[in-house]
Amino acid sequence: MTERNFWEMIQKRYSNKKYLCIGLDFDHEKLPTRELQNLNPFDAIYEFNSQVIESSKEFAACFKLNFWYYSAYGIEGFRGLATTIEYIKNNTKDIPIILDVKFNDIQKTVRNIHKFAYLTEFETDAITANPYLSLIDLEPLYTDPNKMVFILIKTSNQDSHKFQNLITDQGLVYERIAEQIQILNKENVGGVFGATYPEELKSFRLSYPNMKILIPGVGSQGASVVDTIEYAKHNFIINIGSSIIYPKSNSPNYPFYISCQAYNYNEQIKSGLS
Repeated sequence: MTERNFWEMIQKRYSNKKYLCIGLDFDHEKLPTRELQNLNPFDAIYEFNSQVIESSKEFAACFKLNFWYYSAYGIEGFRGLATTIEYIKNNTKDIPIILDVKFNDIQKTVRNIHKFAYLTEFETDAITANPYLSLIDLEPLYTDPNKMVFILIKTSNQDSHKFQNLITDQGLVYERIAEQIQILNKENVGGVFGATYPEELKSFRLSYPNMKILIPGVGSQGASVVDTIEYAKHNFIINIGSSIIYPKSNSPNYPFYISCQAYNYNEQIKSGLS
């Protein structure tokens, strides 16, 4: 069986002009039909996610699943998450998967996070992690060169500056995190940088021109595709979730809506890169 190398899979999708990281953030309250809303969580997750995947995979570079959306539904949610991962692998063999968990802990605990993320039914090709305890403690997550780890640098939420922009004697906190990722010098370790802070993204890219970054914030959070591409330059993945997968009102024809949204965003990225 051929190893799934996350970044190689991304590059192959990009070469075929498939640019979207599609966020599968399941929210029962946003489901677009009454029939879906009336299903139990597991069945709703399976039915909705499989439709999203089939409707958008033509434009997807990867799929990203936020672990915490599924945790809200307990055992049924975890079953739904595992089934979605399996569905993607079985039906889109060349599209990698990111598990968005933002984990960290001391290293002996991180070894168990490694087992969870890479050796169970929740196995994906990349995960997100936070740097708060230290990057060295995250080492078990990046020992496998085929698996990618995206470490939070500058997040897209409105109040991220309250911690991440604190001034230290070695620069801002988020700048220090980026520096530490660079010092690691690992091909399979990158960062998460929110598109909602375009000036900071521009400055970051000048300092770290080749670091691989996962970029949230485009779409419902208001960031521009055009500005994001201009400042990120290359080695980036733009994640878009709810703006693609959830119609603004109930719609029995939601697969068509999803396909149109994915096409439109992919075209925007394609145009920005040309």
